[in-house]
Amino acid sequence: MNIRSIILVAGHGLAADGKTKDNGASGNGTTERAEVVQIAQEAIALIQRQRLLSDLHLFSVGVYEDQTLLQKISEVNKFCARYNYAPDDVLLVSIHINSGGGNRIEGWYKDGSEPGQKFAAALSKHMAKETGIPDSGTKPDTQNRHGRLGIVRDVKVNTAALIECGFIDTISNAEKLKDPVQDDAFAKAIVLGICDVLNVRFVENPGIYTDVEPGRWSEEAIKKMKDKGWMNGYPDGSFRPTQPVSREELAVVLARVLP
Repeated sequence: MNIRSIILVAGHGLAADGKTKDNGASGNGTTERAEVVQIAQEAIALIQRQRLLSDLHLFSVGVYEDQTLLQKISEVNKFCARYNYAPDDVLLVSIHINSGGGNRIEGWYKDGSEPGQKFAAALSKHMAKETGIPDSGTKPDTQNRHGRLGIVRDVKVNTAALIECGFIDTISNAEKLKDPVQDDAFAKAIVLGICDVLNVRFVENPGIYTDVEPGRWSEEAIKKMKDKGWMNGYPDGSFRPTQPVSREELAVVLARVLP
């Protein structure tokens, strides 16, 4: 598999009219939209720290902004066209949460897509293992109640899957989704599924930044700066520990540290 890019899509955001907020399913004091955004952001951060995935172009859709389904599909296809990615060059996962009183993980793929089915199966398998929510297997989008799933059917990507991270109106599932520690398992499962289909080793403790290797002499100091919010890394997941600091950057750090 010659994947060159990973696309993470957070479900819901805006209704079809482009104006009304679409939170998706709701239950137990939270919403699908709120939880999938958090899972997506955690997955992005974990991917950025996986050195064996660092050569892949990571792209997010609907994670940091609310969009309609059609806008998300359009953005994915424009992104692929912009970088001249063929359908076999890209891997896409759309993150959702189910409702209706169940207790299971569900994976969906475009009917007839073998790589999509393989990816969906890897995602659901790892998510069941990491969260303890049963795996109900995978199904083609033609068996979905909508008859099709646009985010896997209408994008120009062959390895595309939609993962339903349990049921938001089932208390045991919602407790995992809402818990700031337990919900990391959903993000980890997504990255494990990605590593699986790419035949890449998942690193359990990859370090705080892609270029700050575990055990580096400055690791603890850099971690403290990050945890305190005094100094952050770059959008690509790097810290660039040997890069000189400008007077402007130093002023920003001192302004954060000094009362």
